[in-house]
Amino acid sequence: GYYRAMFDPSRQAPELAAEQAATGGVPPQPTLYLHGTEDGCLSVGLAANVDGFLSEESEVAIIEGTGHFLHVERPKEVNDRILQFLEG
Repeated sequence: GYYRAMFDPSRQAPELAAEQAATGGVPPQPTLYLHGTEDGCLSVGLAANVDGFLSEESEVAIIEGTGHFLHVERPKEVNDRILQFLEG
C-alpha cells in the first residue's frame, strides 16, 4: 500500500498532507540517489528522469544486479559509493 499511495493521491492520508507535500519538492541539499537494476518493487526505469527531482551536485548511482534492498545485498559496494559521495 505504501508504494501505491506514493503515486495515487486518493490513497494518501489527509492528516499527513504537509509531510506528503514536503516529499514532492526538490531537496535543498545534494542527494545521492541509489537504485538497483533488479528492483522488483520500483522499476529501475523510474530512475531515468530522477535528475529533474534532485538539487544541483546530486548524483544518481544504479547498482547492477541488486534489488530493492541493495544496501543489504551489496553492503560494501553501497557503503563505498556513499562514502565516495560524502567525500566529494
